[in-house]
Amino acid sequence: MRMIIDTDTASDDAVALAMALNHPDVDVVAMTTVAGNCSLEDTTRNALYTAELCGSAVPV
Repeated sequence: MRMIIDTDTASDDAVALAMALNHPDVDVVAMTTVAGNCSLEDTTRNALYTAELCGSAVPV
């Protein structure tokens, strides 16, 4: 399943992103970020960091 994920990358979203990025049946093709629990700058940084921790080069 191919997915584009839109997230505010708070702690609950970071866990969900890690699960999606590491699931063998999920192909995360891109992530977009929005301000929510954090500023847009923080949510983008969190999304990039989460992808890096998972060994993913998904565009954010």
